[in-house]
Amino acid sequence: MRKRKNRVVVYFNDRELEKLNRMVERTVLSREQFIRDMLAGFSIREAPPAPLWETVRLLRSAAGIMSSMINRTIFREESDRELLLQTVDEIRSCTTAITEQCMPKFKEEKRK
Repeated sequence: MRKRKNRVVVYFNDRELEKLNRMVERTVLSREQFIRDMLAGFSIREAPPAPLWETVRLLRSAAGIMSSMINRTIFREESDRELLLQTVDEIRSCTTAITEQCMPKFKEEKRK
């Protein structure tokens, strides 16, 4: 069953529809979701290129592998373990920052 029961029909001229379609094409959203998100107060950002997301996925995978190595490996020096822990933390904070900066949309803070 549909969550949304109300329907709105809006007519656009050719130029307006073309502009809306161009704006939507640069995101990962459907036209309907694009309009809903705009109404909800989201500022819509362009979708990042696919290679960026593949890079983030690979970095997260590497951090996971390194993290499991930390738990399974015996280090000769404690400083080696600490360096690996620090590297994993840096990779995770980098991927978080990239994700936050490149997400297709974000909610703007309400200004008083």
